[in-house]
Amino acid sequence: MNAIATTARASTRVTLQQGLASVQLALRVGLVAAALAALSGALPAQSFLSLLFGNPHHGGAFQIALGSAPAGVHCCDSSCNRWEPGHYAIVSERVVIPGCVRQVWVPPCYRTEWNCCGEPVQVLVRAGYFRTVRDPDRTECVKRRVWQPGRWRRVCGDC
Repeated sequence: MNAIATTARASTRVTLQQGLASVQLALRVGLVAAALAALSGALPAQSFLSLLFGNPHHGGAFQIALGSAPAGVHCCDSSCNRWEPGHYAIVSERVVIPGCVRQVWVPPCYRTEWNCCGEPVQVLVRAGYFRTVRDPDRTECVKRRVWQPGRWRRVCGDC
């Protein structure tokens, strides 16, 4: 009983240490992100800010890069975004049309027998009935008009 309690305490201690390490990492990342956000307001228009995070337990890295684009290279900013208003568009889609269900008359079945006088007589073997028949489904390409909501679209080809 004592060995089980000791094992439970040890596993709880390891879990708490892992949780504390995760909280510390989250605080570091939050502080760095806040500092970089403050710096990004002071950067020129053609500058860039890059962050790379990784898991330190799996050989990951933590890297911050701050720089500017070489001359003649376009860095995307808010001027690259254009509002595309909503509109109607014609879309084609394949639609399955169920087959027709119909009633088909199956005629009665007669057999010819001869009576005692040697005359042929028609004898009913099976009465006529209606049978339900369903034709196979078919597909058609249908065009319909649908509303496409407005959206922001990036118009430069560099991003």
